[in-house]
Amino acid sequence: MASNQLNWEDLNPTRFLITGSLVTVSCDLMLFPCDLTKTRLQLLGSSTARVSYPPYTGAINAIKTIRMQETWRGLYKGFSVSVCGSVPADVIYYGTYEFGKYWWKKKYRELHRSHPLMPSPDKFDPFCHMFMGALAELVSSIVWIPTDIITQKMMAQGNLLPPRYTS
Repeated sequence: MASNQLNWEDLNPTRFLITGSLVTVSCDLMLFPCDLTKTRLQLLGSSTARVSYPPYTGAINAIKTIRMQETWRGLYKGFSVSVCGSVPADVIYYGTYEFGKYWWKKKYRELHRSHPLMPSPDKFDPFCHMFMGALAELVSSIVWIPTDIITQKMMAQGNLLPPRYTS
């Protein structure tokens, strides 16, 4: 009788790299106008906001004003930089996570052979997943944080002055 259980070890991690990056870009595409609006609303009252764009009365007013004054492209200022940072960061994240899990389990199996009283390495190890997830996030942030800063700066600039950042 065939087993209906999914064996995670048999899955191809390369597919996770590709699909994870596609999902990230899709989510960014849908949520980017909301992020841009939040950034602009957070800057209300600052010297940058007073000279870059008119004051907004709320989120809906901000979206309408940006769309009217800066066209639909204004709602996606900085999107290209965001994608250029999020795709490599996702690849680095998933690569580090999957390789780290593989390395951890290999080392744990070697240790288990010499110390058989240790828990079985085949059981779900939450510490391994937690540690490798944190490590993967740390490594991928080396790429993600600088591009996110550039994206935020591009989001903050309106169209009342010549742009400081274009791409």
